[in-house]
Amino acid sequence: MDTTIWRGVEIHHPVDWELSVASAPGEVGRCRFTDRYWQRLEVMWRRLDSRPDPKVLLEKFRHEHLQATKVESSQLHPLTDAPQEWHGFVQSRPRGSLVRALRLDVENHLLFEITVLWPDRRNTTLEREILNSIAALPTDTPTRRWRAMGLDVTLEDDYDLPHCELTVGRIHWEFLPSGKGSKGLMVERIAMPDVWLTGSLANWMPRQLPIYSTVLSQQARTINGHPGQELLSRSRAGRLGSVSGRHNIRLEWGWICPTEHRMYRICMTDVSRRETLELPPSLVVRCCQPSGNIPDRPEVGSPAPPPPADAAEGTSTGPVSTRDFLAAVPHLNQAMTLDRQSPKGPTARVEIPRPWYLVPPISWILPFGKYRQIQLDAIGVELLDLCDGRRPIENIIEIFAANHKLTFREAQLPVTQYLRKLTQRGILAIVGGGDAR
Repeated sequence: MDTTIWRGVEIHHPVDWELSVASAPGEVGRCRFTDRYWQRLEVMWRRLDSRPDPKVLLEKFRHEHLQATKVESSQLHPLTDAPQEWHGFVQSRPRGSLVRALRLDVENHLLFEITVLWPDRRNTTLEREILNSIAALPTDTPTRRWRAMGLDVTLEDDYDLPHCELTVGRIHWEFLPSGKGSKGLMVERIAMPDVWLTGSLANWMPRQLPIYSTVLSQQARTINGHPGQELLSRSRAGRLGSVSGRHNIRLEWGWICPTEHRMYRICMTDVSRRETLELPPSLVVRCCQPSGNIPDRPEVGSPAPPPPADAAEGTSTGPVSTRDFLAAVPHLNQAMTLDRQSPKGPTARVEIPRPWYLVPPISWILPFGKYRQIQLDAIGVELLDLCDGRRPIENIIEIFAANHKLTFREAQLPVTQYLRKLTQRGILAIVGGGDAR
């Protein structure tokens, strides 16, 4: 089991149910978890100004579900095997079931709502474990913990997380103090440093500074038991910076965690006349975490395991499965040639037939390239070599994830985006999975 802590709420869930949606400040609290094929769990919470009647809440909850899904009331059965404080119903489906439940947290004035999808057989033991884990953390402590998307950060309670960004292989959180002040804190976790980090960390960090920055000091330091770098710099603070004597002061720590194969960055910024800056004393950024949902590398040519049977259509409470797409098989265009020794780097080319209308004098006016081509980096060549006409997309994602120590979801986005790009260029075609599997 894995643990997610988001905006003061703790949730335990299976490791392969990865966080796909997380609420922003001012929104209703929400965490949505997805496995390879389905949206499996959604937890929502909101603050209550008064104490409602649980029976009235449940009846309203049930009525809203019937209206949203258009199912018959006979398909909803009372939830009888949940922890005592949870109340809800189970919607039966042709295969599997959908569980929806409520819990009123009187002490913290919160209402929790959960939705759990079971595409196949319902696991009531796991379901109870998840429900028992959902809780609001104490609010009378000086620090606040955030744990999600691979990052695990503890910081002063005064800081909130107004901006988080999850891109391919990069998790980026920006914290700001809730009161007045110019200080900001950024924490990043970046995958695949062995691929993109050229040279040493000591040389790489100064190159990431904003333009016209001046390095004030740089030194080696040990961070979480790993060799790292500390970098202090300054840059101009707006148009009036030189008049007021204030600068943007930036303190950055960076290190590589060999256990996780990730690079961590912490960056503190402030507008000040003093050329010194310190990280918050309560700040803790944990690394050396368990590997999580990193798949094992399958044997060459082995098919991906069969996905769960279909259990839901795409509705407001039932997600669309990705199983058909993951079962599709990429096939190389037989007319494609791959020049691995090109001076500009590996290049894949497909000859384009000349249109029948492109004859003189029209051809003198309209330019026409003989080839459609795309330049590939090392990652692109690796993915192209995996497209052998036998492996389904799911198998390719597993191999790529295992090679680069990524979770399945981290690898899924870049792989599918790149395969789509190659398809648009005519380099390969993706054939539906059914019989190809």
